Amino acid sequence: MFLFALCYSLIAYISLVASSPTSPFSIAARQNTPDSTAPDSDKFKAQYRLYGFVGCSNPEKDAIYAAFREKDTITGSPGVWNIDWNGAAAVDYFGNISYLMMLQTRARDSLQKNFRNIYNFGDGFWFFRKNTQVFCHDLAIDGDKKRDCSRAPGHIVTVGQYADSHDAMMFCDSWFKLPDLETAKRNGLTSHEPFDITNYDNRALYLISAICLKHDVCPWPAPSSGVPATGHRSFNFGEPHGRHFLSTPSAIKYYSQLRNSFQLVYVISNVDMYAWFAMTAYIQESGNLGHYPLRPYVPDELNFDGWVANEADAELMKQLDLDMGA
Repeated sequence: MFLFALCYSLIAYISLVASSPTSPFSIAARQNTPDSTAPDSDKFKAQYRLYGFVGCSNPEKDAIYAAFREKDTITGSPGVWNIDWNGAAAVDYFGNISYLMMLQTRARDSLQKNFRNIYNFGDGFWFFRKNTQVFCHDLAIDGDKKRDCSRAPGHIVTVGQYADSHDAMMFCDSWFKLPDLETAKRNGLTSHEPFDITNYDNRALYLISAICLKHDVCPWPAPSSGVPATGHRSFNFGEPHGRHFLSTPSAIKYYSQLRNSFQLVYVISNVDMYAWFAMTAYIQESGNLGHYPLRPYVPDELNFDGWVANEADAELMKQLDLDMGA
């Protein structure tokens, strides 16, 4: 009985310490340091426990864990951890610079915090962090998102409050066919066009967007009128394109330059923007490409990933009064 009480007290103490903003275990302590120059990789940063791995082979489970480490490499890089708000990547992906500066310090800090939350998301101990159930392969989950591997971009399906108040992540068949980060870097740097960011496509990139779909990871901009804070956003590009998700660098960059302050909010709530901005800032580092990967150019190289947005996405645009396409 004494041993049980001692163990219980120890667990309660660790839980209390982990929630303290001054604790080395605390995520809040890391996120509220706007002047920091690098992530504290030596500190405990796990926010969620991954469990289940339903339908996953051992190599697939290993690939998922490896992608989490690659995600840390990308989002912990200097250009993502401390965003250059006047840099080319910020202007290209976040929107017209005049609107960007209108966001003010508080809004910029909120956007920066979203990126740091993505970095902080990882595996952890069960007694003081939330759980996320992992599924492998198409159709592995139940519910209305069961078929989302074949009808939405991203290669990973994120479901909030899936079972027992736990979130779920379904890694689609297509995700396991994507290259790892090192292979993607090698492919891009040795390609015929190393300044085209699309040549660096990789599995960790889509993990970033999937994590940002979690409402407690990317809570800003705040949801309103039943519209989630973040999502895979779409836009009617007019003839001959029609409506597509803003899931490619060219589509994101094209939309971000439209001079409409409401649309800027739509840009910075797009989870695919987070992924491609982070990858662009990472590749720009001196140890990688060393220069800004300015392609694709828009609108000359406007391209889509093949996903056509459905009526639900069109209705979302109508709710936000953002559908400026033809």
